[in-house]
Amino acid sequence: MKAHSSLWGAATSPILADGTVVLLLDGFARSSIIGFDAKTGRHKWETERAPFRLNYATPLLRHTAGGRCEVLAVSPNQIAAYDPATGQPRWDGAVPPGTMIGSPVFVDNDTVVAMIVPADIPADPKEWQTTRTLRMIAESAGDRDGEITTAEWSAFWRDLQGTPSISAFGISEPRGPRWSYTKGIARVATPIVYEGIVYYINNGGVLTALDGRNGALLKAGRLEGALDNYFSSIVAAAGRLYLASEAGKVAVVKAGADWSVLP
Repeated sequence: MKAHSSLWGAATSPILADGTVVLLLDGFARSSIIGFDAKTGRHKWETERAPFRLNYATPLLRHTAGGRCEVLAVSPNQIAAYDPATGQPRWDGAVPPGTMIGSPVFVDNDTVVAMIVPADIPADPKEWQTTRTLRMIAESAGDRDGEITTAEWSAFWRDLQGTPSISAFGISEPRGPRWSYTKGIARVATPIVYEGIVYYINNGGVLTALDGRNGALLKAGRLEGALDNYFSSIVAAAGRLYLASEAGKVAVVKAGADWSVLP
């Protein structure tokens, strides 16, 4: 594996796809997706991806209607499908800019939903830790004179910032955006889809439920008694949602369009 650099380091988890362990490593100076033989650990393939990706999300594994296995790498600016046996790209589509920290999830076998948030970018290029990244920006931004001014630095990252949203994308024909919702967006915690409803929890303890078919708001409200920061993913079972806060409080919620906190 070649070196990768990212603002907060690597955060994605590997996935197992038809005997291949697939690891997505998106970064600034370079990005790639890599496959290893699950039995031996042998490096099978590595496919380069576009640099300057603010992405910490784990890819998804999907089987098409025809039974074909593919790995979906969902990231800012792009959703792309790869053959897990060879690493060859199969198709791709557009995604809004920004950064992804929580991982994407399936609404159904034809739709993926992902949380997109603005990135935390150092205000001054002197704070940056990767000289190769600085060199690449210097050669592609502003007057391309090999030097980075504060104005050029700000303008470069402004194009990658994005706006907060939770957005759904079609992964079967016709591919493309399905819906988007922009209120109370969670920065870190991965959303969950349970019985057709998309749930997510933001810092402050606001739980939001959306109709997975069209993104319509069903209910949003604070988890009374558990107003805290939330970084862990929601767990669902037997008609209930379990939400664990940073302080160790666990809220149990009756799932549904009119969800409620259980005593």
